[in-house]
Amino acid sequence: MSAATRMKLHYSPKLGRFVRCVAEYECEYGDAHTTPHQLAEAGGAKLSLYGHSTIQTVSPVVDGKYFVGTKDWGRVYSEDGEPVPPSEARAWWKKIADSEKAEKKATTEADDQAVSAPTPTPHNRLARPAIGIASRHKEFELAESSSDAGVLAMLAGSSDPAVRLVVIRNPAVATSTLEQLTMSQDRGWKVYRLAALEELGHRYQDERDERELEIDRLMKADGSLKKLALKAPAAAVLAAMPEPAFQRKPPSARRSLIRRAVDQLGRMLKVSVRVAGWTHSLVWKVAVGSDGVKMISLPRRVARDLSRKGVLGFLVEMFVSVAERPFSSKSLSKQLGFGW
Repeated sequence: MSAATRMKLHYSPKLGRFVRCVAEYECEYGDAHTTPHQLAEAGGAKLSLYGHSTIQTVSPVVDGKYFVGTKDWGRVYSEDGEPVPPSEARAWWKKIADSEKAEKKATTEADDQAVSAPTPTPHNRLARPAIGIASRHKEFELAESSSDAGVLAMLAGSSDPAVRLVVIRNPAVATSTLEQLTMSQDRGWKVYRLAALEELGHRYQDERDERELEIDRLMKADGSLKKLALKAPAAAVLAAMPEPAFQRKPPSARRSLIRRAVDQLGRMLKVSVRVAGWTHSLVWKVAVGSDGVKMISLPRRVARDLSRKGVLGFLVEMFVSVAERPFSSKSLSKQLGFGW
């Protein structure tokens, strides 16, 4: 199989397409990766292999072949991932062109129209077969049947919350994808967020020690975990995550999780705070903006050196310090479910 079709990709929700993974150790996007070859088998997608500004297309497999490239250049590959000779690629394009021309002719005849169908060029033909993954039916079918964690990560960004729910129930979905769905703020999150947290709990179960299992049971019993999931989902993920899973995350992923938890807990507790950035200082720094919001710079050591339990304790102490209304560490920990 060609190196180009084995290239390791992860799905970027921000860009809305797959990008080449260049992580040397831990990928901050988690463990949901795929390849151009697997995307072709799943129905095609958009991707960026050499820089985020260049958008390429991988088409679905048609007659045992597929295309990877832009409107100006690219290559045709066989189903085994090897590039096909130019003469064979031209024959493949011609077959697609003839098929599209016949389809267009049948459509116009059915509509009693006399408009002749223009013959597409090889470059504008490639965009048509690559759209297959966008159909709603195809999304549901892939969400239920795909065993490719990278494809499921893409489907987790579907605009249809019902598709996301099907992704959550697929055993092949990556834990990192479940974490992202638990923390999603998109419209329709009420359909799938609690289901994602439930599936996360099952994934985390084997990695929790006895103390963490007891804390999880108590949080579920008093409803604090569900309350966090609805109002501060990043904090819910942080509270439910076992220590080994937290330690596996690279510092950049931990910083992102902590930042989101602070912002969401601030809204939940009605404390006007926002994370301004990260410093090399040993303590946090606070600056009040013109709108009265407390801009907090957090120490890098929080994400780099502290345990998950240490991070939760740090967040409690920070909110006790910056809140305008009186909190005690014990009462706030109990309110958030961190105090068991």
